Parts: sequence; structure tokens; C-alpha cells
Amino acid sequence: MTHLSRVTGIIYAVISSATFGLIPLFSIPLLESGVGSPTILCYRFLLAAAVMAVVMLMTRRSFKIDRRQLGIVILLSALYAATAILLLESYEYIPSGVATTIHFLYPLAVTLTMSWLFGEKSSVVTYIAVGVSLVGVALLAWGTHSSIYFGRGVTLALMTVVTYAAYMVGVMRSRAARIDSLVLTFYVLVIGAVMFMIYALTTTGIEAIHRWSSWRNLLMLAVICTVLSDFTL
Repeated sequence: MTHLSRVTGIIYAVISSATFGLIPLFSIPLLESGVGSPTILCYRFLLAAAVMAVVMLMTRRSFKIDRRQLGIVILLSALYAATAILLLESYEYIPSGVATTIHFLYPLAVTLTMSWLFGEKSSVVTYIAVGVSLVGVALLAWGTHSSIYFGRGVTLALMTVVTYAAYMVGVMRSRAARIDSLVLTFYVLVIGAVMFMIYALTTTGIEAIHRWSSWRNLLMLAVICTVLSDFTL
């Protein structure tokens, strides 16, 4: 890996993390306006899948996918969808900043998994960084303990660490690694949209959105926090 490609990769990773971290900015107003989590996630994934389809058409990508790869794509979609709903649900119990910060422990889980299970080299500095990050998140979480539901919120946020780390490792180490990244992202979003549509229809139903401000937040969730974040990732 050249120095330029490494720097480029870091820049993409920063953009991906920053845009993903904006999820509370657009989802909290939707929750406060009375829109349910199933509806938010359904619209978010449907809109994101539509935008990604346009991107694929503009870049002349093929929508074809090997049947043998479909099983792992469905599994990855389930992990990605689980991350989305667990994180959104955690906002109901703990501050969104704390929940999102806890979620961003997932790179540590990915690093440790790749090191312990796949033999990827990790330096002492990496393990020091892991330790410092864990201590920092623990201090942040404990410092905001003011609700009887705090433990539930932290548990939900920690579960996103596991599901998203598993998603990342699966993308890198399964048959999915041989799929074009845009094509993989498109199918993850499409399958996720179907999952959330079924989830919404069997729970709260898909609520109608009447306010422009709500549509704006949904569009931002889809374009910035989902498509742009996944594309740069």
C-alpha cells in the first residue's frame, strides 16, 4: 500500500464516520415529531436504495449478482439492518451522543477480530489505542447516568458494536469481498428496505409523512448518513 492510497483511505474513513455520526441530527427530530422507528427506517432504506440505484445507472454498473453470493448478502443485510434499528432504539433511553459514541467502538471490535481470528498484524500502539478508547467511552457513559433505562440504552448501543463489526468483517472476509462495492451496498440497502417494510407493516404500519421538514430529515438520513457514508466506507 502506497502512502497516497493510505492517506486516501483515511480521508474516506473520516468522511464515512462523520456522515454516519450525523444520524441523530436527522433522526431525533423525526422521533420527537411522533414518527415511529419502523417508519423512519423503512423510508430511510427505501430512499437510500433508490439513490444508490441512480448512482449505479450513472456509473453503468451491472445489477447482476451471483446466486452463490446471495446468501451472504442477505446475512450482511440483516446485520446492517440490525445495527440501524438497535442504534435508533438506543436513542430512546440514553443521549444520542453517548449512544453514537458507544457505537463507534465497532472499529476496535473489527481490529481485534481481524487480529485474533485472521492473523492481521496489530502493534502495541493499536492495543493502547483500544484501551484508551474503552476507558474514554466508559467515562463518558457513566458520567451521563441519570435514567433507570440507562442500562437498556447502553446495552442496545453495545449490541450495534457487535452487529456492525460482524458486518464489516463479513464484507472483507466473505464471498461478498468479490462483489463490486456499489453493487453490494445497493443490495444491502434493498434487502434492508424489504426487511424494514415487513417490520413496519407488522408493527406500527408505515406512517404517512406530511411535513416537508420530516421529508427533509428522511432525505438527509438516506443521502448523507446512508448512501454517502456507505459509499466512502
